[in-house]
Amino acid sequence: MKRGLLCIAAALVLAAGALWLASLRNYDAADAVEENGVLLYLRKDHGAAFASTYRWDGTGDAIDYVIPDTVQGVKVTAIGGFTGELKKAPTAGLAITMPETYRGAERAHYTMPSGAVEITLPVRIHIGRYVRSVQPDGSLPTPTGYFGYDKGVSSYIITPVWTVTCDEGNETYYARDGRLYQRADDALVQLPYAVEGTPG
Repeated sequence: MKRGLLCIAAALVLAAGALWLASLRNYDAADAVEENGVLLYLRKDHGAAFASTYRWDGTGDAIDYVIPDTVQGVKVTAIGGFTGELKKAPTAGLAITMPETYRGAERAHYTMPSGAVEITLPVRIHIGRYVRSVQPDGSLPTPTGYFGYDKGVSSYIITPVWTVTCDEGNETYYARDGRLYQRADDALVQLPYAVEGTPG
């Protein structure tokens, strides 16, 4: 009887230990940091980190979206991932978070303004040395509209177009002509790249 209880207790302790160790490999939103506009999530055991969205403040004529090699001494090994404990939520990979206002105009959420000033926003993405996985996104560049309600404030439609460079020491990816490829089979990573004839 005692031996059976001891076996059960030992099994429970081992299970609890295994769950604790597994929890250290989780990414928690509370552990996110922002560096040069890029949101980065650190694993609880600080064994790895992944990069997420770039938060644009609406200034400048282009975005330099740099995925660093490390954050707080931790290697950034992925772009996009999952956060949370038991119920994990997907967290965006390469994406631009647009501001709520742009040059005094307010962001459109349901319709696009007509007669707006159209702006192409070059997004220059640099992939760091240790990135081994990228969440693909085969969509076209998505425009964001802004309504100028006040006198003298224009309306805008901003379309980000992406070009990519990659650290030459990256063992998983390489970049050519502004696009990202896998080293293993030269497959193109699907991202909303700039199209021919647009700046990037």
